[in-house]
Amino acid sequence: MYDLTEYYTILNRNKAKLQISPLHSWDIFMDGYRDVSLTIKDIVQLKKLASKNNWQHVFDFEEMLGKQGYATLVTNTSLKIVYASHNLFRMRGYLTEEVLGRQLMLFQEELIDRESSTEFKSAMDQKKEFIMIVACSKKNGERYDCEIKGFPIFNKQNELVNFLLFEKQVNGLTRT
Repeated sequence: MYDLTEYYTILNRNKAKLQISPLHSWDIFMDGYRDVSLTIKDIVQLKKLASKNNWQHVFDFEEMLGKQGYATLVTNTSLKIVYASHNLFRMRGYLTEEVLGRQLMLFQEELIDRESSTEFKSAMDQKKEFIMIVACSKKNGERYDCEIKGFPIFNKQNELVNFLLFEKQVNGLTRT
């Protein structure tokens, strides 16, 4: 146990000199501010990507990223990752820079349940929308349940141009 007598003596002596700040934890504030700023940046970048590739479908990125907190991955038609949102690090442990240009198989290998892995691959091959909850592992090996909402993205000429995945950590494994 520490003897704090001297600490309290100095504190009481200097009490009149102390100024109370309305916000003592700027680091907490700045973490939240940084997260909101990066989410807004992600939303803007996703809208630019959608416009550039003439996506038919319009997504509510503000709802999915901002309000619901989904991490987002966009791949090209060969499943190479062309965009990853900043919150992928919080969920999976990967920085955006680590995944850009890599194959989506990087994450499919992390699916713990082989049946889910097969379902995931099948849905991607069939170019159909899907929602599934699967057991995954993070970069550090920690296990978690992940809801994945996948969408094939077609341009206005009805050509497949991208795949869009919204991912979110969930509690409890439930198949859908």
